[in-house]
Amino acid sequence: MQHALHYLFYLFALNTYYWTYWTRVGCGCGASTLAIAAAFPNAVVTGIDLDAAGIQKAEDESQRLGLRNVRFVLMDPLDAG
Repeated sequence: MQHALHYLFYLFALNTYYWTYWTRVGCGCGASTLAIAAAFPNAVVTGIDLDAAGIQKAEDESQRLGLRNVRFVLMDPLDAG
């Protein structure tokens, strides 16, 4: 948890624009991606992962939290071309 807080502080320090775009590759079940979306409501946040179950869990959690600035994509980032 402490590592996550340091990471979010670092992201906060970088968030100098009103609209910011974040991409989290390897987001798993979306915990850090959801934390970024919650911390920066004006940001557009995308989580990418290979695991369909993890993506589904992340999408379910984003709906439960009411986060409208986050989306999750099931894909292999190496195929992004």
